[in-house]
Amino acid sequence: MSKKIFVVAGEASGDVLGGALMRALKEQYGHEGVEFAGIGGKFMQEAGLESLIPMKELCVMGITEVLEHLPRLLKLIRWVADRIEDFDPDAVVFVDLPDFNFRVAKLIKKRGGYRAKLIHYVAPTVWAWREGRAKHIAQFLDGLMCLFPFEPEYFTKHGLKTSFVGHPLVERHWIGEAERSDVMKRFKEKREVPDNANLMGVMFGSRVSEFEMHAPIFAEALSIMREQDPNLQLVVPTLPHLQFEVMSLLGQLKIPAYIVIDENEKWEALACVDVAMAVSGTVALELAYADIPHVVAYKTSRFNWLVIKMLVKTKFAHLANIILQKPVVPEHLQDDCTPEKLAAGVTRLRQVPQLVAQQKKAFAALRKKLGGSDSRPGKRAAEFVAAMLEGPNK
Repeated sequence: MSKKIFVVAGEASGDVLGGALMRALKEQYGHEGVEFAGIGGKFMQEAGLESLIPMKELCVMGITEVLEHLPRLLKLIRWVADRIEDFDPDAVVFVDLPDFNFRVAKLIKKRGGYRAKLIHYVAPTVWAWREGRAKHIAQFLDGLMCLFPFEPEYFTKHGLKTSFVGHPLVERHWIGEAERSDVMKRFKEKREVPDNANLMGVMFGSRVSEFEMHAPIFAEALSIMREQDPNLQLVVPTLPHLQFEVMSLLGQLKIPAYIVIDENEKWEALACVDVAMAVSGTVALELAYADIPHVVAYKTSRFNWLVIKMLVKTKFAHLANIILQKPVVPEHLQDDCTPEKLAAGVTRLRQVPQLVAQQKKAFAALRKKLGGSDSRPGKRAAEFVAAMLEGPNK
């Protein structure tokens, strides 16, 4: 009898994780040995999922946004829990998005008598704020898979079966200096980039709310840099659901820009840029992994920021800075997130080779920390899920 697994992802990074997990589970059990249902995006659908609803329906961000959508979210939580029970899976894998997914898991657990193992993929950042959450989630989850090697100890001490499976970036081929020139040549020929262009990367993040908050600030910063360097041109990796907004913004700026939607082409495009500017988050960690010197920015509502300042206990926002425990990448947060400061930060990177060398040395150390094992993270995640399925009932 095939294993039945329900997978829930609500944003782009989770969709990538879910897709890799599903493919690895098919390798583990065979295509006929596992059956999937759930909610996901492009990568999970390519792995064989027929998403019950569009993935974006699950994702809201920030306290004020959650409150605004609360009635719809509560209804959606009940609906997803009902669909899980209808499918009657052997395991449910919730991928990231803890504000939504934990509520579904708790509701399922509260209803009682349910046989499925409830597994969460991507540990909540208890090391950053509210460490007490670790004990709480151990009461309604059966298993937890972590992206970073320092995370499991926060949860295993509360009896939750937890494993470091590695970060999905290590499944991505890293383009080193030896092949960068060939990759750059191909990209420039394909996109007809002038030889005298100074290419800079711009990363707006994955959420619409992030784009809306940062777009005007980034636009003005880019205008400042364009005035200083007429040869400045932009490489802008983004996601399909933001493509129109990004194109509209860049069209107003009148700075030559090469928008990249394809996930594989994104890494070739990043190999062509000298420096970058990014919204703090997964995209910034990708830049660090790709060895691209950069600065990060982050701004939210005044209320959200006050809550963050009260609760968050880490010194840094950028995951690379957190993992390496030092300020490798400049962070321009909230009141420091201004066009002038962002433009100045990027310009310093372009003009001071020592700063670039310092970042690249730190990024090499980061790549080693993210690896953790010769095994692919997706494969390790599948092995963890399989072990949970074969293990004794909780």
